[in-house]
This record gives sequence, structure tokens and C-alpha cells, in this order.
Amino acid sequence: MAVLLLAGCQTVILKPGFSASVASAYKGASIQVDLVGVNNSELAAWNAKPIDDYFSAGDMFRASSPKVTLNFGAGENEVQALPVTHPIWQQWNAKGSTHIMVIADLPGYTIPMGGIDLRRQSVPLSSDKWDKSPPVVSIQVTPTGIILIPAPKAE
Repeated sequence: MAVLLLAGCQTVILKPGFSASVASAYKGASIQVDLVGVNNSELAAWNAKPIDDYFSAGDMFRASSPKVTLNFGAGENEVQALPVTHPIWQQWNAKGSTHIMVIADLPGYTIPMGGIDLRRQSVPLSSDKWDKSPPVVSIQVTPTGIILIPAPKAE
């Protein structure tokens, strides 16, 4: 019986589905949103990476990371999805990804007082961070930054 109890408490790595949309304030603007698989050993570096540097030409973080880029703007779909069947999940699983970094290149964005850059959100893949398993995460890109719905439980 103890084994069953322990098994019930085990944390599992999830593959959530993602759906992304951009606020009407950005209608017609060219917006890029990257989803990047990150493992625990990389997490601190990714959280410290300046977003303006990440989107600059030749940035090694961006160039060398397994990612999916969602492009919004003229001629692009207003809502885009990353299904759990997408082949990128194989690469993310192979490197032991524990988080998906969602990073948006937002024209005219200014980092608010306090220095928290909301163009970056970390989506934990641990089952204990979600009420529903696996979740479907809606990524809403707004002039104030990225909003995740539902939001994961606090780290």
C-alpha cells in the first residue's frame, strides 16, 4: 500500500498544448514568439538573459536552442497552436526539458519599474504545478507582456 501512495505523489513531466494570440493593439505589427525547451541546468541563465539581446542578430541563445517560432502579423493566423504531437517535443524530451520559455519580441515594449521583463514567461512541465493534467496553455501577448491562462501554480 505504501508503494501505491508514493506512486500517487510522483511528479510527472507533462506535454501541454499551447495556443497563442496577440492583442488587437498589435494588429498589423510583426511579432515573434519563441517557445524554447529548457532543462534545470539552463533555467537560471534563461531567466537572466536580456530579451533585447535574445532577439538581436546572431544571438547564440536563440540560434542554438531547439525552439518553435510563432510569427504574427500581416498574412499570418491570428491564433497559432503548438500541439503535443509536434516533433519539437522529441528534442525537448531528449534534453530533459523541465520548462518551456515563452519569449516575445514586442515593438515599443519598455521594461516596467522593478525590472521584471514580462516578455518572458516560464511554463513548468512538472505535473504538480498544474490543476489539470496535462493543461492547455493559452499564451496571450499584450502590450504589458505575456499572460498565461491558466497560470501555473507558484514555483
